Amino acid sequence: MSTDADKKDTEDRFGAAQVVEFALERYDLARSSDGDLIVIPRNPRAPRIAKEVRSIRADLSRAIWHERRIAVGRETISTALETLAGLAEEATLERVYLRAARKGPSLQVDLGDRFGRYVEVSRYGWDVIDPLEIDDADDVAARVTFKRSAATAELPMPLPTAESGVTRDDLRRLLGLAEDDPRWREIWGWLVASYFEDVPRPILWALGPQGSGKSTRARMILSVVDPADALGREPGKNERDDTTAAAGRYLPTWDNIGTVSPATSDWLCRLVTGVEIGRRALYTDGDLKVSTIRRSGVATSIVLPFGLGADALERLVLLELDRVDEADRRPEAVLWEEFGRLHAGILGALFDDVAGVLAHLSEVRKEARDLPRMADYAVILRALDRHLGTESPDGYAETYARAVSGVMADRASSDPLTAALLKVARSSGGVWSGSAEILLRRIESDRPDDIRAAWPSNPWSLSSALTRNQETLRAAGLTVTRKRVKGAKVIVLDLAESDETP
Repeated sequence: MSTDADKKDTEDRFGAAQVVEFALERYDLARSSDGDLIVIPRNPRAPRIAKEVRSIRADLSRAIWHERRIAVGRETISTALETLAGLAEEATLERVYLRAARKGPSLQVDLGDRFGRYVEVSRYGWDVIDPLEIDDADDVAARVTFKRSAATAELPMPLPTAESGVTRDDLRRLLGLAEDDPRWREIWGWLVASYFEDVPRPILWALGPQGSGKSTRARMILSVVDPADALGREPGKNERDDTTAAAGRYLPTWDNIGTVSPATSDWLCRLVTGVEIGRRALYTDGDLKVSTIRRSGVATSIVLPFGLGADALERLVLLELDRVDEADRRPEAVLWEEFGRLHAGILGALFDDVAGVLAHLSEVRKEARDLPRMADYAVILRALDRHLGTESPDGYAETYARAVSGVMADRASSDPLTAALLKVARSSGGVWSGSAEILLRRIESDRPDDIRAAWPSNPWSLSSALTRNQETLRAAGLTVTRKRVKGAKVIVLDLAESDETP
């Protein structure tokens, strides 16, 4: 019969040092590419999911109890975790991925289940990989390290088309779009490109009045690749909070956006191309950890907010939806039930096309010319066209390029500053030159009555607006250049001949 002294001796022998040894038998320590101190399971058949050192308290306590029948106190675990964190500070750097990763010529997608299964896509097709079935050392080495957040939802086990009978057209019909609808090309192209996390991909922005089903359809499109129960809140309250929220989702979302400030517009641009997150290390005042996130995403609004600058507009896939006719309206519960039934097959069809893109991506990239601002995304669409045999004016790449040009032209036609500058150039026979001060006085009579409109208030802000909106101006046929004449800075407005008529 054990005595109190025996129990105390057992606890003493399994102190913080023993907890550290126990943990090191099961985990490798590392510093993540996100600046976190992490542990990675050493068992090659376990899910290769990285966790922060300080988050494994419950895992350690549970494992020690199951294997040793010892209940370790909170203070002992805390001391052990502090030690593990210190050891991790000296460990190697490990690249970790949220949901999707490029690994050489292939692509891996975390299904988000408790078994750690993932889909590996190559130019030859795709397979579901179960860690429990991995035996080959090369297969173990080929695995990437994933991470998960509270927002990482489970994807269904994808099914081959031959088994499910489901194709991409089943999603199209579910979204209520015709086969020749260019919006369908925009949607499917965006979905195929969504897992190419190594390149900037545009934000899918759904526009439409009440009754257009924009939020439901946007969430359904999103849920094909990154399931979500709801779309997120409007950005712009606090950039640090917005960035933190975006970092926790593979595809962040924003629903019913009303207004966008110039600062938020710039933030969306940086989010697409790569935005830095800086934070202090725990228990320090000066040790700043910096990581970079790059995200696509999904947004909705009734109209396109005017505050979105030209740079942001070029980073959108704009999906304009009409109000759904009452005769065609279906209960949302019925739509989601059908989506749930089709989801595995749609995902399989998507991976088929991702594999097709990988098969042609290298050759198309070498051939690529005259690319839009989102060049890497456009190359993926061209590879998709090559795979599907849709290289035509109605193909995925041309539909996207035409849509971007259209939204830039629409913004140019509705922008009061662009209209005022066009008026100045036309009144001078197509070419005007002068200082920013003189140009500001020339356009003052066209200043909108609405004080909320973006309008320069001084020569410096006018010069900045010309730089920021150069793509919008170019879409209107107006080229802005700067030069020095006798040491003075001069702005030149040059209107293309086709646009010189009032």
